[in-house]
Amino acid sequence: MRIHLLLMLSVICSQSLLAQGPGTDVAELNAGAGLVWLAGTVRTDGGTLRVDLGDVHGVLEGDRLAVFRKYEDHHIPLGIVQIADARTVWSSITSAATIPLQEGDLVLGVRTVRQTGTGENLQNGFLRRQLIRNGDRNGYTSADRVEVALTLRSLVRKQDRWAREKKEIAGSVRSSSITSAKYAALEPLRNQILLMRKYRETGIPLETCAGRTWDNCITVLTPRDNVDNPALEADPTTSSLALPTDEQLKQRIEVIRDTTSFVLYDRFAEEQNLAVLICTAVEQDSPPNEALWIGVQLSRSQFPGLAEDREMLEEIPEILRRHDQKSWGHRP
Repeated sequence: MRIHLLLMLSVICSQSLLAQGPGTDVAELNAGAGLVWLAGTVRTDGGTLRVDLGDVHGVLEGDRLAVFRKYEDHHIPLGIVQIADARTVWSSITSAATIPLQEGDLVLGVRTVRQTGTGENLQNGFLRRQLIRNGDRNGYTSADRVEVALTLRSLVRKQDRWAREKKEIAGSVRSSSITSAKYAALEPLRNQILLMRKYRETGIPLETCAGRTWDNCITVLTPRDNVDNPALEADPTTSSLALPTDEQLKQRIEVIRDTTSFVLYDRFAEEQNLAVLICTAVEQDSPPNEALWIGVQLSRSQFPGLAEDREMLEEIPEILRRHDQKSWGHRP
């Protein structure tokens, strides 16, 4: 049965590749640095922690994913999970989250098109791994067989297109629990993740501004674009992608956070974290039109409505004024 399934998958995907014409050439693949999002959910079947992403989605043992939980109209980071045992359409995990995980918690990962390779690379890698695994290691149900075949065929088709299009955001690989509508609803969270990655690239210490959990999640969600080592992320315990932080900057951020807690005392904790990041970034960037710049940052967060929130647009400058009065006393 298992050999029959592998043959069926091979035939389906080979037909898909032939229908697309010539494969992706090396130049196209080398340009394939576009980001591919992985999205799935936590399952707690029989008390065992799982995610509904597996080998067919490109998730392998040792990979790490970031976990989030929906709260009101936004998401809070819970930490990271590591793939302990990757099956075809699901994986068992070990958790390093800050609180116990629940059924339905969101898991996200990222990789680049270049890390996965061509559609043919993706297909052959999956089939090779299935042949290597023990005969009873990946028992298939009828539903599994259908999901594996459809998922693999879809991804093989998409992969070469993603490489050819050379978009900054190539596309997504989603489990069956993440519908198109659910994935679209995650856009504000994905935008904030990209914004926080950008902040860290400029030297802003995420751990000091928003806490270690966010810092670990952003590390996991920053792919190593290395063909020889297509891991989904760096070691989240090192935050090696962040630039060195001087003690003076840390002290400024502490003042900003204290002031933010006072001014935004009635806001969500994640809104306060966002305000601390924006105020820190203002100090770093010194934009010529501060008010406009603040609005743009808010629109790119998981709270895009704050860009039209008059109170928040007044409160962030108020935090900056109070901060400067405490530190230097020069902001009017």
